[in-house]
Amino acid sequence: MELRLATVVALCLFIAKGTLGLHFINVSVPRYAELHETLTMSCHFELGDARLYSVKWYKDDYEFFSYSPVLNSKNFALPGIKIDMSRSDMNTVTLLDLQFSSSGTYRCEVSTEGPNFETLFSNENVTVRALPASEPIITGLQPAYSPGDIIEANCSSPKSKPQAIMAWYLNGKTVDRYSLVYYASSEDEEGLSESVLGLSARAEVTLFPGGGPLELRCTATVQERTWSKTATSLLARLNNQKLAQDDFTNQSGKACVSLLLLLTSMLLNYSW
Repeated sequence: MELRLATVVALCLFIAKGTLGLHFINVSVPRYAELHETLTMSCHFELGDARLYSVKWYKDDYEFFSYSPVLNSKNFALPGIKIDMSRSDMNTVTLLDLQFSSSGTYRCEVSTEGPNFETLFSNENVTVRALPASEPIITGLQPAYSPGDIIEANCSSPKSKPQAIMAWYLNGKTVDRYSLVYYASSEDEEGLSESVLGLSARAEVTLFPGGGPLELRCTATVQERTWSKTATSLLARLNNQKLAQDDFTNQSGKACVSLLLLLTSMLLNYSW
């Protein structure tokens, strides 16, 4: 009975030792990284009863960093890869001054010594981007509009890569495409593009709810990030002199119409 129990315990320990061999705890590689910034990637693992042979990092299947407990760490030249060796070790690797060519698939590969010679790896994609330096800028909008005026404005987002997706909102509602003006953009030497979207719409009284201000909002979106800018315009108020002139004109017009109607009636009733 004791022999059987000892056998079972030994078998359990053997299975547990196998299941507690080399395995990843956490592999952290961000989805996005910023142009010219620093990127630190981590690769944490448990060896169990195994001994570490090496930790290697690859970009698009090309090795660029290798760590070994018995050998010095090594780095290999690749486009877009500039390693900070003082901040790179068994669990982390740090890249400096990221370029667009730094984008790609990164792989952490961990290997153990014999007798098991285990190897595990994990792949993650990184995209280097350049975000707009500030919120959008609205230009051309007037402080007030009269009914029938044409509202014309441009919204510009600073250079970015990928190019920002622009949108206009009028009193909280998306502006339809028939009121939008699209502008072509060109890339600079780094591949960055400015985004500009124009707006052209007729000022209707209904756009100024309760006689209050018209609200225009422009947004610029790059992947999961959105920046916005809001501006307002008022419904133009006529001054007293203009109102008096309009009132005089209206009254004079009414008087003329009344006089014409009277003369017409007299002529019709006149007996020749």
